[in-house]
Amino acid sequence: MELSWYLQECDVSAKIEDLNLACFNSSPIEGRRFWHRMNQFLWHDPHYPQSPVRHLIQFLAKKVKTIGNNGASSMYLNLDYPSELIGIELLKLLVSQKSSLRIMVGGQSCGTKEQQERIQQLADGAVDLFFSAQSPSRLAKQISEVLSVNSDRDLSSGVPEGVDVADRSRKFRLDHVTDWCEDTLSGSYLPISLGSGCPHQCSFCPRGTGNISFVPRECDEIIEEITNSVKDGGTSKLWFTGLCFTSHPECEILLDQLRKVAQPISWGGSVSLLTMIDKKLVDQCHQSGCDGLICCPVHGDEEILHTHFSSETKLQNIVQNVQQLREAGIKTGVNLLVGFPSEGFVSTARNHELIEWLAPFDPLFQSVAPLAVFPLTDLYEQSEKWGITAHDPVLVHNWQDQAGSRFPVRVSRVKELVRHIRHTGRGFGNNLPVDYLHASASHRVAARIRDPLIFRDEPFHPHLDSLVRKYAYGGVSLFTGICEIEPNDEPLLQGIDTGDAALNGPEIVHLDLTNRCNMNCLACWDKSPLVKTDTDHPEPGRESLQYDQVVTLIEALVALGGTRTVKFGGGGEPTLFKGWLEVVKHLRNRDRSIEIDLNTNGSSLS
Repeated sequence: MELSWYLQECDVSAKIEDLNLACFNSSPIEGRRFWHRMNQFLWHDPHYPQSPVRHLIQFLAKKVKTIGNNGASSMYLNLDYPSELIGIELLKLLVSQKSSLRIMVGGQSCGTKEQQERIQQLADGAVDLFFSAQSPSRLAKQISEVLSVNSDRDLSSGVPEGVDVADRSRKFRLDHVTDWCEDTLSGSYLPISLGSGCPHQCSFCPRGTGNISFVPRECDEIIEEITNSVKDGGTSKLWFTGLCFTSHPECEILLDQLRKVAQPISWGGSVSLLTMIDKKLVDQCHQSGCDGLICCPVHGDEEILHTHFSSETKLQNIVQNVQQLREAGIKTGVNLLVGFPSEGFVSTARNHELIEWLAPFDPLFQSVAPLAVFPLTDLYEQSEKWGITAHDPVLVHNWQDQAGSRFPVRVSRVKELVRHIRHTGRGFGNNLPVDYLHASASHRVAARIRDPLIFRDEPFHPHLDSLVRKYAYGGVSLFTGICEIEPNDEPLLQGIDTGDAALNGPEIVHLDLTNRCNMNCLACWDKSPLVKTDTDHPEPGRESLQYDQVVTLIEALVALGGTRTVKFGGGGEPTLFKGWLEVVKHLRNRDRSIEIDLNTNGSSLS
C-alpha cells in the first residue's frame, strides 16, 4: 500500500498533531469524521512490517529526527490522536533514535501516575520527558459544551445574536484556570464543566461570560461524569470550570454528593469574591476534597461596583473570605485587576485601598501571583506603596492619554518604565517586552517578544500562555521595531543601582512566519482561513513574510545579542512558510546558543 495513498485516504495529513508544542484538536465535527476514516486502518498490527500505520510511524519519526538535527529543541507528543497505539510507537522510535528533543507528552493516555510511570519506562532516560495534564479530547468536549455545539448541529447554533462565531470560538476555546494553578496545586486536574454563563464578571475570568445565558448543568449529570471518570481509571483530581463554583444553584448539594463518590477525589475551582463565603461552606469544601481555589475580585457595571466596594467593611470581607479558606487548609490565590476606570472597572482609588488591605497577607501574593494592571502614571506614583514584590508579573495596559485617544506604548516609554522598576528594586529579570509587527495592514504580528511585561489593547481572553496578547503598534514595521531597540544612546536594560550588566537585545523572540493555516480548529486563537464568516467565505488577507525579511531579522537579532530563544509559530502553521527549514538552519548556523522551538500541527510533515 502506498504511503501517500494511505495518508490521503484517511486524511492524516490534515489532522495529525504529534508535533505540536501547544496542541488543540480540530472541532468535534471534524474529529468524528476523522476517527471514522482512521479506524478503518487501525486494525493493522503496527509491528507488522507492511502495516500502513507502521509506515506512518516511521515516516513521522524520520521527520522529527530531521527537525531535531537542524536545531529545533522541543516537541509535543499527543498520545490520544490519532491513537494511543501510534503515539506510543512513535515515542519508542524517538527513544531508539536517541532524539535530542525535549518531549512534552500529553493526552488522556498519560493522565494517571501509573500511565506516566509506564511511559517513563519506555523512555528509559534516553529522552527528556515531561507531562502535560491537558487532554485535547477533553478540551474539545468542553469547548463544544460551552458553545452549545455537537456533531449534529451547525457551528452557529447556540450563539447569541450579534456575537461572531469565530470570536466565540477563540474566546471560549479553553478555560485555563488549570494553567494558573499548574505550579501551585500538585498533580494533574481533569476539567469538569459546571455549565456556562457565569453571572459574575470577575477580573481576568477566563470565561468572559457576560453576554452568555446562565445555563448551569444538572447536579446529577455532573456527579455521573465524575463517577465515570474515576471508574474508568482516570485522574481523581478535578478542576471545575465554566462557572464560579459558588454560583452553581446546587452548590451545597454538589459538595455533599462529592463526599459520596466511591473513590476519594480532590478538586479545585474559582470563586467570585462577590460571594461572601461563610464558615459552613468553607467546611463543606474542605470535607469534600477541595484543595485549591482561585479568588477573583469583581469588576463590571457601576451598580455592582458601588455595592461591592462602597465601604471599608466590604474590603474587610474580601480579606476575611481568603483568610477562612487558607485557615481550612485550602490553597488560595487572588487575582487583582487595578487601574481601568475608563473601561468600567473598579476605580483606581478604590483598588489602591483594596491593595492596601491585601498587602499584609503575603501568601496571597505568592500562591498564585496576582495580576496587577495599571496605567504608567499610577505605576510611577503607587508601585512602592502597593508593595508589588519582585516575583509579581506586571502588565502594562495600552493606556489613554488626556485627550482620550489611544496611543501605543512606544519603546521609549518601555525604557522609562524599565528604569523606574529597576530603580525601585522591582527586578523582573532580563526579558525585553517588545512586539515587532509586520507592516502589512492585512495582519498584525510578525514577531513579538513576550514575558514578563505584556502589552495588550484588546479585551483579555485566554491564550495558550494564559496572558499573552497581541498588541498593535499602529503602523510600526518589523524593522522599525528592530531599530528602536538597538542601543543607540544607551542600553535598553540598565541596572541603575544594582550593577547588573546591560541587555542590549530581546531574550525571547516569538516569530510568526505566516498567518496561513491548513486546519480548521474550533479552538484556534488566530482565525484560520478556513473558519467561515457570515458570508461563508474564508477570511481574506492570509500571507507570509518574505524569506529575505526573516533572514534580515535573524541577522539583526544576532548582531544585538542577548537572544536565547526563538519560537516559530503562533500566527499560523509555520511549516506552510516556504523555506521554514532553511530559516531554522540559518539561525542555527549563525548562533548555536539560541534555542529554537517549533510550534506545528504536524500536518505538513506528512
